[in-house]
Amino acid sequence: MDSIQKLNSDILKAKKHHLAENSGAINLPKLCDEITKLFVSSNRGIESLARSFADYWANKYVLSGQKSELTEKSISVLLSMQALFENEVSLTDSLDAEDWKELCELTNYEAEDLPLEFLNNLMMIFVDKKSL
Repeated sequence: MDSIQKLNSDILKAKKHHLAENSGAINLPKLCDEITKLFVSSNRGIESLARSFADYWANKYVLSGQKSELTEKSISVLLSMQALFENEVSLTDSLDAEDWKELCELTNYEAEDLPLEFLNNLMMIFVDKKSL
């Protein structure tokens, strides 16, 4: 099991646990916090950027709109962000043009605290995606 599959498994376990704990209802802010912690812990050395990406994800894909929920689509977006961190560009299909621009901006904001090779890899991907 690779780290993307492990993250997916951990997210699904957290969702299942919350459903069981709350008699079929999910406390989405609490679940998003737990998923954020999972995402950050999956990305040692770049925790601040991981937290920024996860906050963006939660606000755009889970907690916004009239019907706040954790869907397969929203999970796939977070997994695409994990794939981006791992330089697995072929697994980032769930990210749209707006996501690419926002993730690039978040990365620029955190750039001075990121490992140079990691930052360089991300920036090359952002250029390829025309989000820079």
